[in-house]
Parts: sequence; structure tokens; C-alpha cells
Amino acid sequence: FFWYRLYPLSRRLMVESEPRSPCQGFDPNVPGSSFARVYAKDSRISIELSHIAADGKGGMRFLKTLVAEYCRLSGSPAKEAHPDVYDLDEAPDPEEYEDAYIRHSRPGLPLPVMGRPAFRIPGRLLPKGDYRVTAAYKGVTLTELATAVYVEALQEIWLESGPKERRRDEIAVEVPVDMRRFFPTKTNRNFTLFTIVGEDLRLGRRSFEDILERTRCRFRLECDEASISRQITRNVHGLKHPLVRALPLRLKDIGA
Repeated sequence: FFWYRLYPLSRRLMVESEPRSPCQGFDPNVPGSSFARVYAKDSRISIELSHIAADGKGGMRFLKTLVAEYCRLSGSPAKEAHPDVYDLDEAPDPEEYEDAYIRHSRPGLPLPVMGRPAFRIPGRLLPKGDYRVTAAYKGVTLTELATAVYVEALQEIWLESGPKERRRDEIAVEVPVDMRRFFPTKTNRNFTLFTIVGEDLRLGRRSFEDILERTRCRFRLECDEASISRQITRNVHGLKHPLVRALPLRLKDIGA
């Protein structure tokens, strides 16, 4: 009545044929719905995980363990043990499915500062179910590169937009950050927060190289333990607030 809850999956995951469009049909409102899938196509194994169940790090641990077990069953030579590959004969460590946000919350910290409303891309969204896959590198992390590409694309869209859309002159991209870099936990549940990377377009057009360097520096500046702690504390404070806890789930959904 008050909160969504996660329950262990009682049935075994079955291997499915890889679909044309990924990440379809995860519905938290269907009782017994699975938030994980395993696909096979030719020589490729892939998985899908809803963000409700896990984040990228937890998903990679699952995938590595799955591939290691596949190799074992197929008779491949044993490799050196890897910390992200679980021993299936051992019981799971309870920390693997803990809510790490609550454990690392620090009550009393000031709340994060809210930014200005950012520019919104005009036009229609891609059809539901359409996704794009891109691979590239440029001497920075993949996250920094992808973020800089998004920022530059937003800059070009803004420059080509009409006066009405350009009244908002702040462009911004919200980027997930794996908090295991700062807070030790074995959890495979979602343990990410977001940092904002953006540009004030009143200062003029920037080259991609400039945007990339500024993005790299912003990640170094914003992604530190103290800054991330403020966000954790804000989120957990809302979870524990008596009024929020007392609100029925339908009202929480409206507020979200």
C-alpha cells in the first residue's frame, strides 16, 4: 500500500532468442514479473537488467559469472579466479543485495544546490523501443566521451532552434555515477547517482575539443566522496521522512 517491494524470483531464468529491439516490456505492475533476461544469438551471450533490479556494475558481475559458468560447463580450461565471478556453490553474501544508499547516508549534510532549468530539445522523441549503439574512443573515459558528444549535440540543436526554444540558454546532461568507487559495498542492486554536466550558451559556441576537456575536468571536480554524500543523504532523508512514508503509493506515484 505504501511502497514498491522487490521479491526473489521463484522460477528459473530461461535463455531466450535475442530480440530485434532490446529493453522492452519490463513492467513493475505485473505480479511475478522478472527484471532480468538472458539472450543467446550465434556466438554471443547477452543479458538485460531493469535498473529497478541492478545497475551496470551489478549487471556486469552477473554477466561475468554467467559466461564463466558457460565456459565451465562447455569444458573450457579453468582460468584464474576473478573477484566479480561468484562461486555458485556458496550462499550469496547478504551485502550483495543490500540497500547501500541507506548504509552510506550521512544525516545532517546540506542538500545539493539546484541548477537552473535547462534547454529542452524541441521535436518528437524516437519511437518507443528504438535504441542506438555507438562505439568510439578519444583518450578519455567512455562516459566522458559520450557526455561530451551529447553536450555538443545539444549545443548544435540549440543554435538551430527558434527564439522561443532558445529562451532557455543552459544545456545540461545528467550522467549516472557508480558510487562503488567511493563507498565500499558488495551490493548488486542499483547504487548509482547522477552528476550534471552542462554549458551556459550565453558564453558562445564551443568546439568539441573544448567541450571534451571541460567535461573531463567537471567529472574530476563533481565526482568525489563529499559531493556524492550530499545526494545520498538527500535521497535517504526523503525515504525516511514521516510524511513521505505515510503517503499511499498512488500519491507517491503522482509526485514522482
